[in-house]
Amino acid sequence: MPYRYVFLIDKNTNAEYTRMKISNIKRSDVASVYPQYNNAVDSGFDIRFPVLKQMKNKDVYIIARYTSDPSGNGPNYVNNYVQDKTIHIK
Repeated sequence: MPYRYVFLIDKNTNAEYTRMKISNIKRSDVASVYPQYNNAVDSGFDIRFPVLKQMKNKDVYIIARYTSDPSGNGPNYVNNYVQDKTIHIK
């Protein structure tokens, strides 16, 4: 799927706070270690979220999504949940 997004999700309500589209960064080091993965060379990214007012004093987790939709929605997508790593927003 050609589009990648990262979502910040409220840990308690599972509501989406925000999402950002990922721009790929070339990672030849990753591709050399994991040649069996398609597009491993494009696995890098650098993303910075603004802290929104409604996120203050909340715990959030991350969803990384691969999707066929340019806006980051469905119907064809795969989510990778990072729920065991929460971030407390001050």
